[in-house]
Amino acid sequence: MLAVPSLIGAWARCDPSAAGTFVAQMPQDETQKQAALSVVSNWANRDPGQTAAWVLQFPEGAIREQGIREVVNGWARMDSEAAQTWARQLPKGDTRDAALKDYVESIAYWAPGKAAGTIELINDATKREEAVAITLRSWAEMDPASARTWIAGLTMSDEVKARLQSTLPAN
Repeated sequence: MLAVPSLIGAWARCDPSAAGTFVAQMPQDETQKQAALSVVSNWANRDPGQTAAWVLQFPEGAIREQGIREVVNGWARMDSEAAQTWARQLPKGDTRDAALKDYVESIAYWAPGKAAGTIELINDATKREEAVAITLRSWAEMDPASARTWIAGLTMSDEVKARLQSTLPAN
């Protein structure tokens, strides 16, 4: 069944909207998932906004989650402000938290301060803590003192803060 996603990918390079319409009507199975991700990978770099809207038509699950991750990662490299704006405007819930976490992961290595400013918008505690850990690793490499100050000011339990502080290099 690898042929179907490959053919859809080739189609998506020429006409991603038409390929996307076809994929959305396929039976919900592994072939649809692979075909959808092929559409996303071919469409997201051209038009991340349209691709994101298309991905959101899928129900919660692997296609939506992986599609959003790919869209946000590519979009953040092309236009991080637009990617953040899109993620922030999603309705509160799992999809928004996942998109914000993906955004933070995409920019944390080159803009940890900007990533840090987005983390507080993530409502899911696990996703927020994962985003903090990724941002902290990057920030600690650049500026351990600022990373330490940032951790101290986070709205998290003292236990979590202490665990995160323990990962930082000694002063």
